[in-house]
Amino acid sequence: MKCTEPNKVWKAFHESPLTHSEAHYLMTILDLEEEGEKPHAADLVRALNIAAPTVSQAIKSLIKKGWITQNEDRSLHLPDDRKDQIVQIEKNKALLMDFFVNFLGLEKQTADEDSCKIEHLISPETGKALEAWLHTEHQEQVKKLTEKKSKLPVV
Repeated sequence: MKCTEPNKVWKAFHESPLTHSEAHYLMTILDLEEEGEKPHAADLVRALNIAAPTVSQAIKSLIKKGWITQNEDRSLHLPDDRKDQIVQIEKNKALLMDFFVNFLGLEKQTADEDSCKIEHLISPETGKALEAWLHTEHQEQVKKLTEKKSKLPVV
């Protein structure tokens, strides 16, 4: 099936607020903050195994785009409204993994790679719809298992 407005979608894809790499920088900053650390560029270099100049450029870009702030001590901070967006991306990853492995039957490695490629691209609406669908499907699976168990003979 063809996309109804391919140029519009393609343009929106390229204008996505976050690149794949930026999403991973932000997820790493969030993880470090949640561990009680004050992340610095060097922490990102170590965690992501990326060269310092590359990390420096990414930090400048993320600050310019308003995704992070940098404190006087050079530590990086993810504002609360941005944290919510990054948490949604992480949730998208988990939902996609669940869908790919448990409903499409993909190997975990393939599911991990593919979910990683698109976790930051799907809209919040799609993520919420997928979550609702998966919740319903999992409830159905539990219901079927419960029914199956109730039909087993008691020994």
